[in-house]
Amino acid sequence: MKSGLKMARRFLGAALLLGLAAWSALNLASLLQPLPPDPYVSLQRKLRFFPWDGDAWFSLGHILSRDLQRTSPPAARRCFETAVSLNPWDYRYWLELARLEEAAGDQGRASECMETALFLNRAYTPLYWQAGNFFLKHGQAARATRCFHQTLRGDPGLLRQVLALSWRFYPDRAKLIQELVPPEPGLISGAMYWCLERRETELAMDCWRRLRAGGKPFELSAAYPLVDHLIGLGRFAEAHRVWREALAATLGLEFRAFRDDVFDGGFELPLSNGGFGWRAAGSPQREFTECPAPRFRGLRSLRIDFDGTENLAGPFLRQSIWLEKPGTYWLEYAILTENLTSDQGVYWRIDSVAAGPPRIELARGPKHLEEGDWRLVSVPFEVPAAGTLIELTCQRDRSRKIDPYLGGRLWLDSISLRREGLTR
Repeated sequence: MKSGLKMARRFLGAALLLGLAAWSALNLASLLQPLPPDPYVSLQRKLRFFPWDGDAWFSLGHILSRDLQRTSPPAARRCFETAVSLNPWDYRYWLELARLEEAAGDQGRASECMETALFLNRAYTPLYWQAGNFFLKHGQAARATRCFHQTLRGDPGLLRQVLALSWRFYPDRAKLIQELVPPEPGLISGAMYWCLERRETELAMDCWRRLRAGGKPFELSAAYPLVDHLIGLGRFAEAHRVWREALAATLGLEFRAFRDDVFDGGFELPLSNGGFGWRAAGSPQREFTECPAPRFRGLRSLRIDFDGTENLAGPFLRQSIWLEKPGTYWLEYAILTENLTSDQGVYWRIDSVAAGPPRIELARGPKHLEEGDWRLVSVPFEVPAAGTLIELTCQRDRSRKIDPYLGGRLWLDSISLRREGLTR
């Protein structure tokens, strides 16, 4: 038994020594290997035996045009011209030749080479990007626009780079966007946002009209930035028209269905958080849920949960409404609460909004703490002029008690406006 163990140990030791010896031999052999040959020397040697190899001439031209130690533009041009003569169907050869012809000052020849490269490869987005830059730099705006148009078809993520590059070169920016941006909803929306960032309102409106006329589906949220921008400018009627157009295009809702009324007052749709829809001020202390029960009428209501760790102050749910007609209105809503822990209940406030910061309070409803069953409430207010933008806000005042935090939950449903003299 002992002799067997000794033999096993000797065998294992011999194997380890043999493995170390083999590893050392391989390592030494790798160190003794000659260094890889210089690519420049290797290519020259190869071309002496195979002078018809276009790729070899192309690679040699690359070295001569980019290697700082061997830079020789004239020699590089000769290499690329030789490659083109051997294989005129490779766009890469023409592209490099265009670059060197441009550097040499022969713009006509450079443009011809670039056009040939585009003709040979019509599906490579980076090529169109390079060609667009090339033509734009040399004042060939029409060619550059066509190349950038194809660039965006292949890579929509380059929209902002393309617009940033082109914007200062084209005086007619409406024509630029029309010709440059492909008719895809995402790209048109992106161009509209770009215009809004630069406060080019009319260009943004052109983009919106093109988006609607395109006949392709898009999301309601695409209209939010334009609506908010027009509201900020005090162009309330236009903002509301864009909103109604967006509803008709995305949700199929009738054009006049939400005039002088609350949008989605029954919370049958997800919260918009934009446009003339509901905007919820979410936070870790508050949660908004469209729930099927309990509900006052319809299919859903909105449940708002407060976790009892926040002394909530200010609005947490709001909606803007454009009222075309003056007169006495009634805000109607249904509310249900459960275990609201506070001395400051929630209430609705109605403000008239102007283009600037001032706003006028038109009315506010009662404060709600204990509503053990659904309660239908009506709040009257007066709209003095036609075309008034109002804002409904559900809010709470800050509590000054020792235990000021708001906890519990509430449900809202069936929020609507009714003008005096009209029946529903």
